[in-house]
Formats: sequence, structure tokens, C-alpha cells
Amino acid sequence: MKFIIIWSIFIIFANAKDQVVYNFSNNFKRNKLPEGFELLNENISNGPITKNRNKDNGTKRNLYSMLRNEDDSFYYKYDEFNRLKNETSIKSEYLCEIRSQLRPEVIKGYDISCPFYYTIVIDKVFYGRYKKDFIHCVDGTKSNNYKKRYTKKRIEKRKINKMLCGYEPIEKVKNSCEGKSYCTLIPNKTFYYNKCRNKLKYLHIDYHCKKSKELKKEKITIVSFYDNIESNSVQEHSVSELYQYANIHGYEFEYSKLNYMPERSVYFMKIAIIIEKLLEGLKYKKYNWIVWADSDVIILNPNIKLETFLPDEKMNNKIHLIIARDPFYNGVNSGVIFIRVHEWSLNLISRVMSYPYYNKEKILRRPEQDALSNILLEFKESEHYVIVPPEWFNTSLIKKGGFLYHIMSKRKNERFFKFLNTSKGDEEWYSRTNEYMRKEVMNYYKLRKEEQLQIGIQR
Repeated sequence: MKFIIIWSIFIIFANAKDQVVYNFSNNFKRNKLPEGFELLNENISNGPITKNRNKDNGTKRNLYSMLRNEDDSFYYKYDEFNRLKNETSIKSEYLCEIRSQLRPEVIKGYDISCPFYYTIVIDKVFYGRYKKDFIHCVDGTKSNNYKKRYTKKRIEKRKINKMLCGYEPIEKVKNSCEGKSYCTLIPNKTFYYNKCRNKLKYLHIDYHCKKSKELKKEKITIVSFYDNIESNSVQEHSVSELYQYANIHGYEFEYSKLNYMPERSVYFMKIAIIIEKLLEGLKYKKYNWIVWADSDVIILNPNIKLETFLPDEKMNNKIHLIIARDPFYNGVNSGVIFIRVHEWSLNLISRVMSYPYYNKEKILRRPEQDALSNILLEFKESEHYVIVPPEWFNTSLIKKGGFLYHIMSKRKNERFFKFLNTSKGDEEWYSRTNEYMRKEVMNYYKLRKEEQLQIGIQR
């Protein structure tokens, strides 16, 4: 009898332990309580939070009570990863000099890249021209397979080198490319010394791809801005739910409440905060992805992981922005934004911040959204972003099986509490699985660009 009791206790403990492993993913670190918040119930450390227990109306939801046991194999392909070779063969690229007086920000450079799960390792770099190289970049193209025969006279005219001329800027290229899945290089006088004046030069690179040591979890941070949160408001519920959701899945959550740009539209605080997090991510490699959530975003299904919406190994590794089309006008809705930590992302968001200053004639009724929509189109950035259905994570047309609820209404509290009353005790609201959602996402990503949702210029 004593053995049975002890064994039963062991089974209960083991099940509880498994539940903790599910709730808190690998590398879990509990987020600090947001400034000005406290636990709704001091005895439930994982539960809802509130600004003031005495004023709380008792409607805060405990997202942990809505969880199912799901693994993460819908996104993390461990078996596939383990079967991959540790390194790829060496590639050799000749990137022809780009002769342009334009600033590097507007020059289209050359990309070198590695497959999913791999990063670049630079083996050799040379900038200039090898002795008697009559093949590479003789007409300014980037092809490294030219086999045309050129007469001596034409070669002289093209100023092909009779002697080796150049140098090996390997550290510069290593700093730009190593450890990344792809990088962009611009071989011109802005970035490299011109040691071969009046010669057709190129950047010769030998590189290979190295598999990551292990299949690591994506490092994701959720950020938001709340200006003047009142007790029992949608904003207070949003902080409570995003805080719980981040802890459940091992994400970081941080909210800001200081508006340090009061002379601008408050919407640009979103842009400023994203810039802050991009700089952190780039400098300290703290995150792979940043997810912005507006202050009126509520969790419908806490089981859905953010990885569900990220690109996979079959997609272009240049996709750095995932954003929904606005359901009411032909532009983006920035209520929820997925943005990869990358130089391109910092460049993009910096342009959004400055866009109104250089486009004074534009009305920009939805300031940061219109600026973002226009920049994506005016600068032809289509290879770097995907416009997705608002139903995925940025919809005000609420329905069962959804992930997030963006309450875009002047009557936010009224609509929110109506949802609380109708959804209480109904498990269909959070029934959709990651695997099911992932299939829908990937089927959409497989569509040709012109078959996906489009946006237009905002006047």
C-alpha cells in the first residue's frame, strides 16, 4: 500500500513537471513584472497581473487554463536538421565593380547566401584584378562563366590588367558576412580601396556554408507601448495577456509608457521603440525577431506560437517583414508587426521615421502605416516582405479559432467585455492547433507574389 501511494505521488509530480516543461519553453527566463503592475493573486505566480488589486473587477483571464499539450515540430524540424551535412562545398564568386556616383543606400549590390540552418564562412577575398585575367567582368557583368574570346586590341580597350593589381580585404568582408544566412556586398570605391585605377575590377570571394551547431529556438521579443493605462481597461487586459503569453512560450515581453517624442504623432513611438529593439538585437544578438503589438491587442488562442508565422527553409531568406493588409483600406495595418533583426529592417524603420519630413505634401491619415506602405512600394522592397491576411493576427472581425484580436474601435472596452461574456467557457475560441495554422500559413507563402495580398500607394 505504501508503495502504491509513493508511486502515485511520483506520477503526479512527473505530470506536473511535464506541464511546466510545456508551459515554459527551452531557455525560459521569466519576464519581470511590467512597471506599475502586480500579480492579481499573490499565490498564482503565473497568472494574470493588474495595476491595482483593490480596483480590479475580476475579469482578467488566466491564459494557462486555456493551454493544450503541443510540441513544436510544426516549425522546428529536428530530424531534418540532424541529417544535414556540417558544411557545403566552397563557392567562388566574381562580383564586378559597380561604378556609380550614387550613395551606397540606393545602389543594388550583390548577394551571397546559404541555405536555411547554415551561415556564411569566408575563405578568401580579393579586390582588384588578377594578372592576365581576360575572362571575369570584362564587360562589367557579374557572370563568372564568361568564355568569350576577346582580341588583344579589345582587351586593351577594356583595360584588362597585365599584372596583378589589388589587395585582400578579407576582414572587411568577414565582418559584413560571416555568421549570417546572406549578405549584400557593394564592390565600389565607397567600400574598397581603388589600387587599380582605370582598370575593370571585381571582388573575388570564396566561401562555404556551415551548419549551426544545434537547432536553436528563435529568440523573439514582444514589444508594445501603452500611454496612460486605466484599471480594467482593454490596455490593462492587453498587458496582462501579453505578459502571460510571453512567459508561456519563452519570449521576452517589454512594454514602454514614456512618450519621449510628444511633438510627433504618438504612433511614431511605435517606430522609435522598434528602432531601439533592432539596435539591441544587432549589437548584442539578443533577438532574431521583434513582434510589435498595439495596446488594444488581446490573445484569443494562447496555444498559437509566433513561430507559426515565420518563414521556413523553402522561402527566400530575405523575408524580413511580415505584416497584415488593413481590412478597411489598401495599405498595411501596423497593429501587429513581425520584423526580423537585420540591417535591412533598421534601414526600413529609419526611413519610416523620417518619411513625413521629406513628404510634406502627403496627408498620411494613418501616419506610420501610410509611411510604411509607401516606402515598401516606392523603394521596390517586395523581396523583403510578405503582406498577409488580417485574419491571422491583426483582425477586428473576431471569430472562433483566431489567434489575436485587434480591437480597432472607439468603443474598445464595450467590444472587449462583450467578447469576454460570449467566449467564457467556450473552448472553440482556442481550439485551433499550431500544426493546422502552420499549414494555412505555408500554403499562402507558397503562392506567387502577385497572388498574395497587395497594397497601394497612400496619398
